[in-house]
Amino acid sequence: SLILLPNASPAVVQHEVIVPSSLFPSHGRYDSYHVPPADWRSILAPGGADTIRGTALAARVLALYVSAGDIAEIAAGGFDGAYTYFAGPVTHGSDPRNWAQLMIVA
Repeated sequence: SLILLPNASPAVVQHEVIVPSSLFPSHGRYDSYHVPPADWRSILAPGGADTIRGTALAARVLALYVSAGDIAEIAAGGFDGAYTYFAGPVTHGSDPRNWAQLMIVA
């Protein structure tokens, strides 16, 4: 399993985060806005009921940034950051002019 054995595959990108010299896989959650922020928070917040933080499943988890309303939900959900996959300003989230708004809550 890539989740339980992330170092077993070169397909998993890892970054140093939170704890120096500790490597965590990164996950981009596609259409993350379809899941309520409270549900994300239960697994992404350190004190969440089903948290992955501090466990073998620890990861940097990124939400999909599409619309202006996603900014508050990304923060409320406990995500580590956000991403967009559009190559140009097709959506609010893919327009570089709007990225400063996201950086305020990140």
